[in-house]
Amino acid sequence: MVTPAAYGVKDALLGLFVGLFMGGLSGFGLYAMSAETLRCERTADAVDCRLGRRVLGVPVRDTRLPGVRGATVEEYYSSPRTFLPSNRQTEGGYTFHVRYETAAGAIDGAEGASRAEQAGLVAGLTAFLDDRTATAYEASLGGGPLGWRLALGVLFTVGALCLVNIPFAAVKAIRERGRGPAA
Repeated sequence: MVTPAAYGVKDALLGLFVGLFMGGLSGFGLYAMSAETLRCERTADAVDCRLGRRVLGVPVRDTRLPGVRGATVEEYYSSPRTFLPSNRQTEGGYTFHVRYETAAGAIDGAEGASRAEQAGLVAGLTAFLDDRTATAYEASLGGGPLGWRLALGVLFTVGALCLVNIPFAAVKAIRERGRGPAA
């Protein structure tokens, strides 16, 4: 006969595995699908920008770009890879990201599969830098489809609830063992 304590340990391990797996994968997906926002303000002597990213309303990136001088679209090629044991091969492909030239050096921004989206941000920032009368500029890159973001948000919440439930279930099992069998 299996004791109730064995079930408690199995349940805790299952909850830990499910919580970490669902929370980790969906959290990464939410980060990858979140939009990155560039906000710039012109002061008397320079243009200062902030590069930010929020996931479920929580700021996960807030990078200061002091003295922005310009931006370019950088292109990277990912070569095809073979996955064993099926010998299935990926196609490889290009990814693009914005590189900001600042007084502190080059800083990499959002990455994406669309050169046009990155080039639009670079063109907008260049126009802002050239127009001395403009005082502010804001643009966003990325952001996946709303349906996918909602689905990943639900999975992330379920994963977090699995992790939060583990201590409560353990305390409940300890209390029930302390009372002994019901008469």
